[in-house]
Amino acid sequence: MKLLEQRLVRQQEALLQINNWFDLALNTVFLFGVILIGLPTSGYLLIKGIEGFIKYGFKKLPENFLIASGFGSYSAEIILYGIFILSASIWILFFGKGGQLVIYVDQVKVFMGL
Repeated sequence: MKLLEQRLVRQQEALLQINNWFDLALNTVFLFGVILIGLPTSGYLLIKGIEGFIKYGFKKLPENFLIASGFGSYSAEIILYGIFILSASIWILFFGKGGQLVIYVDQVKVFMGL
């Protein structure tokens, strides 16, 4: 039982990765970047992909259909990009390394000594 507790403590310490002010700034920018850029971008791509599929089907989309025309030429591509970005954002926020959104507050508390 003691070995299991030691292993859990080591794993928890490995998750707490804010060791200096640079790490704090980097983790904060990354977390808010995923929340403020990743999630809205995935929503926009999914909505525009579905809208494009309803209007044009499997045909090539017009050049000015998206804000950034370099994402894809077909609605299926845009839908897949949206699904990928959404699933990656959800993975980062809730599952990867314990979930960045879940453990961020604990990381900051440990770093600040609270």
